[in-house]
Amino acid sequence: MNLEVVAACGSLLDGGGNSSAKPILFSDTETFIVPEQAVQYYRASSAVLTLDTYNNTATYAVEGTADSPLPSNANYGLLSCLNGTIGSTLPLIDGAIGLNPLPSINLVGLVGLFWWLSWTL
Repeated sequence: MNLEVVAACGSLLDGGGNSSAKPILFSDTETFIVPEQAVQYYRASSAVLTLDTYNNTATYAVEGTADSPLPSNANYGLLSCLNGTIGSTLPLIDGAIGLNPLPSINLVGLVGLFWWLSWTL
């Protein structure tokens, strides 16, 4: 498990909240995650915090439908800690390395170049 999560939320992970559930890392052989279980998306949906007992019926409803409330037995302290920790420690990744643009000539320099060429030719 991520060391930042353990450091920040360790007491809540040890059953200090109202639930004995433990967070698990996603593995396509162990868990099946569905969009209705998403509690929070991070970094343009490249990561997600889910809750197995949550079923947000608004996921596939008409745009503007209010989200379903989280279950009353959810460990809100743990969810809040995980949300803050993941949001602040999830790395930002740069996109593809682009080419450096050629140096640009500003408008004044371009006008000056044409003026000089018109007088010298």
